[in-house]
Amino acid sequence: TLNLGLRYEWMNPFADRYDRMFNFDPATGGLVVPNSAVLQRDISPIFPASIKIATAQDAGFPSRGLRTADGNNFAPRFGAAWRPFGNAQSVLRGGFGVYHTPLSSTVFEYLTQGPFRSNETFTNRISNGVPLFQFPEPFLGVGSLGSQDITAVQRDLFNPYTMQWNFTAERECLSMVCRASYIGTRSVNLLYRRNVNQPVAGAIPFSNDRRPYPQYRNVVMVSNGTSSMYHSWQVEVERKFAKGLSYQVGWTWAKQLADGNDTGDEGAVIENAFNRRTERGDDLYLRRHRVVANFTWDLPVGRGRRWLSGAKTIPAHILGGWQLAGIALFQTGQLFNPTFTGRDPSNTNTVGGRPDRIADGNLPSGQRAIDRWFDATAFAVPAVNAGRFGNSGVQVLEGPATTNFDFSLAKVLRFRERGKVQLILSATDALNHPNFALPNANISAPNTVGRITKTQAREEAAARTLMLGTRIEF
Repeated sequence: TLNLGLRYEWMNPFADRYDRMFNFDPATGGLVVPNSAVLQRDISPIFPASIKIATAQDAGFPSRGLRTADGNNFAPRFGAAWRPFGNAQSVLRGGFGVYHTPLSSTVFEYLTQGPFRSNETFTNRISNGVPLFQFPEPFLGVGSLGSQDITAVQRDLFNPYTMQWNFTAERECLSMVCRASYIGTRSVNLLYRRNVNQPVAGAIPFSNDRRPYPQYRNVVMVSNGTSSMYHSWQVEVERKFAKGLSYQVGWTWAKQLADGNDTGDEGAVIENAFNRRTERGDDLYLRRHRVVANFTWDLPVGRGRRWLSGAKTIPAHILGGWQLAGIALFQTGQLFNPTFTGRDPSNTNTVGGRPDRIADGNLPSGQRAIDRWFDATAFAVPAVNAGRFGNSGVQVLEGPATTNFDFSLAKVLRFRERGKVQLILSATDALNHPNFALPNANISAPNTVGRITKTQAREEAAARTLMLGTRIEF
């Protein structure tokens, strides 16, 4: 069986109904609004006069959305299935497809802020022991240079896309389906954010005059450019309901490398605006190994089942109609970064970040404990005026693994011809196994670094919870 297809999507630029939006023009360092009506009507009266604002016509920007429309979203698809032995017990499947990512309004919500409301941020500094900001006047004057933070989007921003391919072999044996799969994806031109107003790292102490656009503080630009590659092997055994029992067991080994971990629709803010490759590493949320198993078992007692199927006695009603179900989860730990705070070694007004890595940092499994999960001495804060960022890669440490069992026990009581009452007792993390969250990764806090102080969140595996429920069907 062959399946061929071609999908096309027109992605119209997001726009505000009243044209109350802006963008940044790197060529002039000014802001751009759709038309002169917005310029005269909606600009905040205390927005700094040093920042020039032009209309889209004068700046050569498209007036709708202030970015170019993306009309090149062609997505071919291909799929195939083959029974190599001419029977229904074995099948080979494969496929390839291109999938475009729609850009939601989340990516562009920043474009409705900027000059329409004044939001100023000042960076304090100490010179000869005297801080720049002191009470009773702890701020610079309204409209001062270098006080405005803005987020803009690349003028020719287009929709990222993902290429996905897979190959699966399936075989029916012993009333089960055995399945082995390889799945790969490559995502291209994903979104990321960089501060285009960040000065080049160097030994010269930071000053706002070193910025490319000194009239601003930070100019964060949403751009295309990052990519990711994902490979996984998946093995699964599944049994459909037979004699009241069904189960499914699956194991996944996966690895994903990306330069810029996804932390939202608009991507992550990279540490060094001039070197995106330092962000390349393992994905933040991917677990290397993951095993999930589930089962449902109708206990073979009661009406329509193996034992006491025709009995109408009270014991038959009490012992019959029970169902037991469960889910088990085992996965390796989440990866994370070491960090530091309180220092700007790159002299770019970037306080904190990733430190230097001088050793592996991951302790052997037998030496890991909740009060010392990793070796903090394997990392060091770069020296004052080092003129560079830390050299540690991203996601170089592994957090605690997860082990979780959920069970439920249900009893069905029937009344009349079609009515039934289902009583359910369910338990999440039924064994109350502690699943710990990530440790404190800040090496600038020596008293707490490496310590785990909380358990994982509910969506991962929280402490045991019992729930009793009733469901009536008629």
